[in-house]
Amino acid sequence: MQIGVVYGTGYAVTGNTAVNAGSYTALLVLNEGYAWSDGTKESKTVPWSITRAVLTAAYAGETISKGTVPVLETDVYGFVNGEDADTAAGYSAPYISDPPSEPGSYVLTPSGGYADNYSFVYESGILTIENPDVPEPGGKIIGILFAAVIAAVVAFIMHLIFRF
Repeated sequence: MQIGVVYGTGYAVTGNTAVNAGSYTALLVLNEGYAWSDGTKESKTVPWSITRAVLTAAYAGETISKGTVPVLETDVYGFVNGEDADTAAGYSAPYISDPPSEPGSYVLTPSGGYADNYSFVYESGILTIENPDVPEPGGKIIGILFAAVIAAVVAFIMHLIFRF
């Protein structure tokens, strides 16, 4: 609970406390025998407000291989008064929609999200999509054949050298 207009000497206050963000009006009523500094004795209204607290929704980024689904986890922090995502009134989480799927590096920023007493700011992260390691066709076979040819050539040369 927040007190928007404090009590004072010579007057009573109503409508000066609230819990949720918003605009309010307090009513100040003079006690008998008092006057306001402007000389009047009528009740006064005082506007006051509670500003929404700010939540930060941050995407830390991640590196994946092409064909892998990214997690796209968005961390939300900045809750006040002991609240969290489970207890904040009207909370719905921010999200990242339509991530790319082709190899490259992409700046992604969360969006959306709502909570009755909060506003959101967003921090971007980098999604890197890498090509998976694809062996060249026949690479292992060619290597084996190359090694066999070298061995045969060395054996032939050794045969020629030591034959005499």
